[in-house]
Amino acid sequence: MPNEAMFQEAMNAIAQGQRGRARDLLTRLLRENQSDAQGWLWMSSVVESLSERIFCLEKVLKLEPKNNTAKRGLVLLGARSPDEDLIPMPPIRRKWGAEIQPELKPTSEESKLKKLWGNSLYRSIILVVAAVALISVVVGSIIGGINSRKKTTPYGYLSTQFSLLPSDTPTIKTTPSSTARISTPAYIGPTPLWMFMQATYTPTPRYVDTPHPIIESYRAGLRAYDRGDIGAMLIHMKQASQYDPGAADILYYVGEANRLLGNSNEALDAYNQSITTNPGFAPAYLGRARAYLALNPEADVSKDLEQATEMDPVFSDAYLERAAYNLRQGDLPAAKKDLKEAEKIRPDSPMLYVIRSQVDLASGDNASALQDAQLAHELDFTLLAAYRQLGQAYLAVQDNKQALENLQIYLRYEKKDGLAWALVGQAYYQEGKDYQAALDAFDQALDLDKKQIEAYEYRGLTYLALNEPQKAVNDLVAAQRQNTQSFELNLDLGRAFLAAKRFNDAYRQLTYAEGLADTDSQEAAIYYYRAQALEQAGNILVAKTDWQALLNLPLNDIPSDWIAIAKDRLKALASSTSTATGTRTPSPSATPSPTITRTPSPSATPLPTTTGIPSPTATLTLIPRPLSPLVTPSPVWEDH
Repeated sequence: MPNEAMFQEAMNAIAQGQRGRARDLLTRLLRENQSDAQGWLWMSSVVESLSERIFCLEKVLKLEPKNNTAKRGLVLLGARSPDEDLIPMPPIRRKWGAEIQPELKPTSEESKLKKLWGNSLYRSIILVVAAVALISVVVGSIIGGINSRKKTTPYGYLSTQFSLLPSDTPTIKTTPSSTARISTPAYIGPTPLWMFMQATYTPTPRYVDTPHPIIESYRAGLRAYDRGDIGAMLIHMKQASQYDPGAADILYYVGEANRLLGNSNEALDAYNQSITTNPGFAPAYLGRARAYLALNPEADVSKDLEQATEMDPVFSDAYLERAAYNLRQGDLPAAKKDLKEAEKIRPDSPMLYVIRSQVDLASGDNASALQDAQLAHELDFTLLAAYRQLGQAYLAVQDNKQALENLQIYLRYEKKDGLAWALVGQAYYQEGKDYQAALDAFDQALDLDKKQIEAYEYRGLTYLALNEPQKAVNDLVAAQRQNTQSFELNLDLGRAFLAAKRFNDAYRQLTYAEGLADTDSQEAAIYYYRAQALEQAGNILVAKTDWQALLNLPLNDIPSDWIAIAKDRLKALASSTSTATGTRTPSPSATPSPTITRTPSPSATPLPTTTGIPSPTATLTLIPRPLSPLVTPSPVWEDH
């Protein structure tokens, strides 16, 4: 039986210390049968982290509530308290010296046996019985070997030294199996995400499954696609295309395999061949659009996406891709329209709610964004894109703990996503407890993507919180150069200049940010910080004007401590009759061009592919943080 052979191979791998290979084999077995308590018990001995071991043992107890091995393991790991009915395993007592037994004389019974053995007839009967017994033992051992999986526990005779630490893999005595060895690659990476939750979502069915009964390689390619073996899929589909070079669907799958493997140029060639073969084949246009975006995230793929929806008006994936594309272009109404079309066709698609959550965030509706992200997660607990979106949505509502939890799960599997690292850094920054962890996350983000605006922005804010204003200025300048129309960025840069005591630069930057302000609370921030810059630069008269302008705003839009500070400063400056000698207000003409759009276009949000693998080259905008009162160090006031 293939499963028995694979299980034996897993046991051999454990015995040889090949934990990764054993983990891979057990993962495959458990994926086929998640009710295998012994499989979970063995898996607990080869997983990497403490939480994974606890999860595996809890799974064993759920399946077998009286499994004492799992109970002891959880007690030793500190996950459970000892039960009264849990009896510790007795220590193995060794007999270090053999007692000398006195020589015993034969009993009367032994004498009778000797007489029977001397009789040839009785001796023959005894030999026949012994032969039958021996055959029974041999047959029983073979049957027992087949059923040994059900009777074996990974800690068996080592139960007095029960341990789940990676270095304490139990030694197992194995006999080489006569079953043919199954060739399987060693598993590298974290335990598959599906192990930690039961998936509730059925993946999107293949768009096309044209019968090609003569071409077995085509069927093999589809089977490889379904199980996620994209390398094997490519090999089989290439073979199939040689038998039928005019089949648009086979060429499309060649393109899909190449795209998923990161071979974007080869994917483009295959999609183009598919379109040439059949210009009405909708999936090829969608595939080509995705390949172009993988090569250049700024590519204009609107025509291909339009073709895909025209060729097949009920092609939900095409609408979802176009919704994400329109979102990146800042066209929120068009994105929402495409999402509605996709919802009509496939309302159970988790990617629908991932993208809608991104649109919600771009629209400023943080509560709806979190709700949609949670719905995507509920529809498919194994969808990685939903974990990142949950992290982003939780950040928007200031739930940093939940944000970190979801983002860290995501990064276990997608370590090269610069935006996700930037989001982790933002969570640490907003939490305000571990700024070093925030800096480490931002450094990781920028190592992956030097153009990551959000990483520069929030690293600058972190430096500002650590009272390193010049480093903050450097990072915020790098971010502001890539997005000159962000009010938050320009305000933060003005605050950084102020903290660095570059008062003229602070004044100019804050005056420029004033042109981007849309709300009374944003105007309040400009007056509050600019009044400080003016006062420190010695321009008391204009500083008083800004302090007064702050107090003239609706009080509900101003932090209470700002109001108190403004009143105190006006009172302190009331006796001043002149500005500092030789000090001039910096000219507003020194600011950047005043032709600014007051409502910035929403920043690009990528569409994670429908296979659940977000594009590493795409960029997302972090959640605008709420304006905090006076994050910069309070200046030392100098009364004039």
